[in-house]
This record gives sequence, structure tokens and C-alpha cells, in this order.
Amino acid sequence: MASLRALARLLLLALLLCSPALARDAPGPSAVVLIGEQSQEELTARLARAIEVQLLDLDVRFLVHRVAQLESTLPAQSELAARVAERERALLVLWCDLSTSDDVFLYLSEASGGRVLARRVTAAGSVPEGRFEAIALIVRTGAEAMSRGSRIGIGADAGVSPEPGPDEPWMLELGYALRGFAGEVSPNHAARLSLLAPLTGPWSLVTGYCVRPGIHLEDPEASLYLASHDLRLGLAREHRSGRYSLGGRVMAEGSLLRWQAEVHTAALRATPQRSAFTLGAVLESSIALSVQPWVRLGVHPGVVVLLLNQAYDLELAGQHRLLLSPWRLQPYLALDLSVHLR
Repeated sequence: MASLRALARLLLLALLLCSPALARDAPGPSAVVLIGEQSQEELTARLARAIEVQLLDLDVRFLVHRVAQLESTLPAQSELAARVAERERALLVLWCDLSTSDDVFLYLSEASGGRVLARRVTAAGSVPEGRFEAIALIVRTGAEAMSRGSRIGIGADAGVSPEPGPDEPWMLELGYALRGFAGEVSPNHAARLSLLAPLTGPWSLVTGYCVRPGIHLEDPEASLYLASHDLRLGLAREHRSGRYSLGGRVMAEGSLLRWQAEVHTAALRATPQRSAFTLGAVLESSIALSVQPWVRLGVHPGVVVLLLNQAYDLELAGQHRLLLSPWRLQPYLALDLSVHLR
């Protein structure tokens, strides 16, 4: 009996001595895990190679966890990240949608899934490998910070979706428009040029120039020739989803019109060239498709509401004759090609 008690004391002493060592030697979270969708297998593999290179000199393991499809909400994605982190003893879990040719939102989650860092990786002017390298650098920075005990991001239950950052690219648009002008003449052909400068969030400042050189009216008594130069200034708002963009614009338009008439009499004579000025408000919608990371094709239906209009008349045989009265509401349809400037 005494020998059993002595043996029990020895076992208890051994446990007490070994437990601190076991606690010290128990490995902490040491993995970085990329969650990738099966439908993006090739892109995920290319991103994984870029991340592996960045993590080579860090004391972490790198794994890829594949799922059929990511959840649609941030809280659900964070719960998945927490489960993966627990199973793989992960220091950091990351995921993103690589299928879009637009900017990519990268999400990095703590092991608990309680806090998430959202980073916007711009696609302007970059090839896919360039974006993969940028993402890999962000992952390395996050892994280093987490290994030092730092915390990242915002609470996953905050329900906050990231807003576009201040590094939005400027955009230059070059296009063609067909615009209604008056019932007596055919729709005007026009060339247009626009510049969009980012402000805050989804808003941009838009400036534009449009030239309509060939407005022509033939009348039994006179012919009328007009050319219009339009300047626009206003605000644009845009929402992006994958390769598609949907937005709207509100602008003011000032137009300088140069016009001249030819009177059909026995002695044909031309009137002196005259100038006119009109002022209007422009309401325009925008639908665009990205064909390259830095190139888009856009369709812009809209309407110009003339606040200050101009009628075109002549004095013929001692009487005033109205040749043309433009519409107050002038609908138009524009097609353009836009490029990112930076």
C-alpha cells in the first residue's frame, strides 16, 4: 500500500513538472489560409503562388481551403473563416473575388473571425499578376502584424461594406451622340469628350465638351445652318458589380450656337453669321462594361432640359418668319469608350 502511495506521488510530481513545459511547447496559431472558390481554381492557384513567395521567410504555414461558393454576406464569410482557422490553427484567413476585372476587395480575418480587415486593390492599369503581387504584400504585412499580437480591421458584426478609396482613377471618355433638336430637322450627330475626377465615395466631378457641327434646315424660302459647342459641368455617381457599372449624372450645360441663313430669292443672299447662347440641365444615366481592367464601353441615354432657349427667325418680305424653334426637352443617346488615366 505504501508503495502505491509513493508511486502516485511520483506521478503527480512528474505531471506538475511537465505541465509548464507542455504549455510552453504547445504551438500557437501559425498558418495563413486562403479560401478559394472552385470556380476560380486557376486564379486561386496563381494568387497562392504569389503569396507563398512573400511568406517564404516567415515562420508560418500556407494553406488553400477550397469551397464550392463563398457566402454572400460578410458575417457569414467571417464565420466560415473562424471555422477554417480553428481547424487549421490559422493565424490569418483571407478571401476575395478574383473573377472581376475591376478593383478587388480583399478580406483578412483574425483567427477568431471577430475582426476583419477589408482592403481595396485597384485594377487600374495592372495585369492580373500585378494585382496578385499587391494582394500578397498585404497578406505578408497582415501575417507579420498578427504574429506580433496586433489586431486588424473592424468587427465582423458591424455590417460595414468598404467604400471606394481616394485612389479612384480619373477617367477620360470619348464618344458619339445622337440628339434630338427640333421637329423640322433630323437628330444631330455629335462628338463628345468627358473627364471624370473622383471625389468621395462613389461620387465624381464630370466635365464635358460636345460639338454638333451639322444642323441644317431646308425651307422653301430660306436655308438655315447651325453649329453648336456645348460645355457641361456636374456630378456623377456610379455603382459597380463585377464587370458592369450603373450610374447617373446631373449636369448643367451651356451652349454657344453659331448660325447663318441663306434667303432663296431672285438674288440669293446670305445673312451675316450670328451667335446665340442657350442654358440647360442635363439628366443622364450610364451603363458600362469593362472590356479590360482600364478600358470600358458605355451607353448613356439622357435628356437636356433647356432653361434658356433660342428661336431662329428672319425678316422676309418685310415680315418676321420663324424658321426653327428647338424643343425644350431634347433627348439623346451617347456611346463612348472610356480609359483610366491612372
